[in-house]
Parts: sequence; structure tokens; C-alpha cells
Amino acid sequence: MKAFLTILWVGSVVLIVFVGGSLVALQLSGLDIGVPGLGAGNDRDQALVVRSDEQVAETTAMVERVWREWASRNRLTAAAMAYGEAGEVRHTAAIGDYDRRPQAVMSLSKAITGICLNEVLKESDATWNTTIGDLSQDLTDARATPSPAAYPITLGQLVTHTSGLSPDLTQGKMAGRYHGNVGLHRRITWETLRGDGIKGNRGSYEYSNTNYAVLATVIEVLSGERYKDACTTRVMAPAGVTTAIVNGRRGSMSGYGGWEMQAADYARFAGHWFGPDSDYAKNPMAAPTHAIHQGVYGLGVEVYHRGRRQRIQHTGRLCSKTNARNRVGATFLVNASGRVFVATWNDCIDFARYRDLLNAVHDAMR
Repeated sequence: MKAFLTILWVGSVVLIVFVGGSLVALQLSGLDIGVPGLGAGNDRDQALVVRSDEQVAETTAMVERVWREWASRNRLTAAAMAYGEAGEVRHTAAIGDYDRRPQAVMSLSKAITGICLNEVLKESDATWNTTIGDLSQDLTDARATPSPAAYPITLGQLVTHTSGLSPDLTQGKMAGRYHGNVGLHRRITWETLRGDGIKGNRGSYEYSNTNYAVLATVIEVLSGERYKDACTTRVMAPAGVTTAIVNGRRGSMSGYGGWEMQAADYARFAGHWFGPDSDYAKNPMAAPTHAIHQGVYGLGVEVYHRGRRQRIQHTGRLCSKTNARNRVGATFLVNASGRVFVATWNDCIDFARYRDLLNAVHDAMR
């Protein structure tokens, strides 16, 4: 096995790591830190690139062509896309009238929740190492009393899906059971933390919506505000987002899947908080992360590679077998040069096809 030496910066701490493989997970201050692509792209020359209108138009045309071809292959009849760079949305397109009103972004909501809590923590004595036990009285006051079994779980483990919360209590009749009650993330939190949903292995990655339902409740108890209000003020307003809602038909999914907005507004959010000039893109390892396949899972996003090869992305979908209105999908990608792609559509598509789209768009955006 080939070995190599890598030096990593985590905040103000330098870690010198001797690695005998291509992927390693480190433990620092109670946070799982996954290191993607060690020795293969850790160049740090990512930067916001300002290009001519002609160059932007060429890339825009390529991205839209890739998207339309993909949409055609998947027989989409209602879809929208947005493309941005240098901090601005430069182009939008739609199939049908899908982008005339806010559309569900489903699990892309997790990135909003992750960034929102990160901002709330800056105003609080709590940190990503704060445990459910530390917040037990606050959660009890919010009618989400945790059992002692939940006390060791940290906020960092919740945001990286390593909390051991399993099974996912949001699955099944997701859109039906919780429809119409925006505050029901507290009910999910209560059901989960009382013991019903603590049957996994803490420290192991297991993607679950319940983690982000709990985080929505944590945002409320730390900020003293409703989840929607706390995140609109701290996250959406600074990014210039104006069409985002949480009180729509899927608002009850709040912190894990309840946001709706036009594709252009999600592009504004993603470009602002995950563009190369953002604190997060400059050093994803400063926040909780956990190693997944060839990258890491962080604040509601997947991060791959570093430097000029870095890409930050996520996917989302809702798949109902009985209600066509509840068959929707969304995805986004931000590259190291600050180019942003967002797509939303009205259908349920296999996740392998998401990868096809993201890889093709990433190539077109270079």
C-alpha cells in the first residue's frame, strides 16, 4: 500500500498525518473530520473567477444544453434550472411554467439548516460539541424531552448523520402525516429522542431526516425564534433570497425538507454560503464533517476534493406512489470557481441519474 505524508489545517491546529491509503477519518475535539482525496487535489488555489460576458454566455449555453438533454432523457415535463457565477445569477430556464412560483427543494433544505445553526451558534454559548444532555432542559421546555440514552449525542453528530438516530421516523407517510403543521419537527424530535429513534450506532454514518428535524428544534431553543424566522433572518436575507417559504404545502418537513423557492433563489443561497469566498468553502474542516465514499458530509452538504477541484453539492427528492404532486426532485452544485447550478423538477428519479446530471454539469462549468 502506498503511503504519503499530508499536512492539514483545522482552524488554528495543524495536523500532520501519515496515511497508508486515500481516505482517512480523524477525531478532533469530539468532531468526526473526514478528509477527502488526500494527496490528490489539495491545492488551495480556489478563487472567485470573474469572466467576460462572452465566456459566461458560452458556459451558460453548455450547462443549459446538458440540463435539457438530461431532462429529455428522463421525460421531465416540468422543471427549472438556474446558473450563477461571480456572486450573481446569470441565467434561468424552465420546462413548462415550473419556475413561476416557489418549488420544493426537499433535502437541499438540510444545507439551509446546517448553515442556520452554524450562525445561531455564533450567538450562543453552545458549540458543535454541545450534547443533547446539555440542552435537555431547553428541549423539555419545548415539549421534546429527551431520554438519557440521547444525552451523549452532539450537535456535530446530528449535522453529519453520525448520531445513531435510526430508524428514520419521518419516512412512510411523510407528506401526509405531517402535512399542514409547520411546528411538527418538535414532534419528530420528541418521538426520536425519547428512545423510539435511537437504535443505530453513534459515530457511524447513517443518513436520516430525523437528525435535521432535531436540529430545527435546537435552532428554536437556542435562538428563541421559530425555525423559519431564525433561518430567514440569518441565512436567506444575507444571500438576497426573496421567494423562500417554509409554510407551504410541505412546510411541516421544515429543517430536513420543507423549504420551497425558485431555482434562482436557491442559487443565490448556495453561491453566498458555499462560494469560494465563503468561510465554509475555504475550510470545510473547520465545521463538523464525516468521511463518506470519496468525500465528506458537512453542514447539510457533500464536499468533494479541495482547492480548484472542490465541489459542494446535495440532492433531494420526495417519491409518492399515490400522489403525483408529491413526486419532486432537486439538486445543486457549486464549484471552486464560484459557478453554481441548481435544478428542480416534478418527478421522482433514481439517484444514479442525479450523479449523471451533476457530473455532466460539473464538466460543462469548468
